[in-house]
Amino acid sequence: MPERFEARLLSANQVDQAFPVVQSAIAGITMEDWRRFAGTIVSAERCASGIMTAQSRNYIHGLFRYEACPSLRHGKQLMVDTFIVLDLFNPSGAAAALLGAMDDLADDLGCEAIHTTVPNSLRQASDYRRWLLGHFQECGHHEDSVTLCKHISEWGVSRAASVEIPILERSHV
Repeated sequence: MPERFEARLLSANQVDQAFPVVQSAIAGITMEDWRRFAGTIVSAERCASGIMTAQSRNYIHGLFRYEACPSLRHGKQLMVDTFIVLDLFNPSGAAAALLGAMDDLADDLGCEAIHTTVPNSLRQASDYRRWLLGHFQECGHHEDSVTLCKHISEWGVSRAASVEIPILERSHV
């Protein structure tokens, strides 16, 4: 019989248990980093944000962080990041539980759209990436935008002002 997964909010006493799932997708993260990040989210008394997990028999097989926020294009949207599935035997079941929870959260929070960011580390795992993105597409998700990241510790905050950006000339038709 296939394993059943339930979507549940991560509780404060499960933060350490979720660490191996996070560590599998985010290289270099430490337990202290994870505790600090997750601790501020699970201790907050807000229902518009949290960490959702896919669990079976009280073991965590996947998770994502979410936050409902205003959007110029969609009115209100559910922002999802750190979407990770780690299950050797039934990853589809864990993914399905999380994708269903995303839909439920968006509906409960009055969101018109869901925007999801998956860890860039999936680029190295191309088979897994295709599999995961396939699940998203089967549930109605599609590529809509590109997310860029600037590491302030590497670039600083004022570098953009000193970079010369060439002006693109418009061609006349």
